[in-house]
Amino acid sequence: GWGGIQVGCILARGEDLEIMSLNQTGKELLACPSDPDPSPKFVRDLLDPAFAIPHAGFLARVMRDRALPASIQHPLRNVHMRRSDGSTVQAELLVGKLDERQAFDGQTVFFAYFVPTE
Repeated sequence: GWGGIQVGCILARGEDLEIMSLNQTGKELLACPSDPDPSPKFVRDLLDPAFAIPHAGFLARVMRDRALPASIQHPLRNVHMRRSDGSTVQAELLVGKLDERQAFDGQTVFFAYFVPTE
């Protein structure tokens, strides 16, 4: 972490938000098991199941409109992230597109930094 703050970082690609990378701190914050595969495969695996479908619709609009809406271009507070054991951790979340020059397509890489708030 930075100065005692634990910061999780996720890189995910495309409209399905396939997780490409989850840093070690993120794995610890999300209680990922060490064996055999420590990471979730998709961002939807980290969402409250009731939020997964609305989130998919939101992401489809982002890809269609080729822009991140202003509503998420600031830290999102009180986001509940699902841990590997099924419990949740409340976090502040900052999301964005990794390379602003890159087109919105199946290869678009998004990032999310998250810090637990509880």
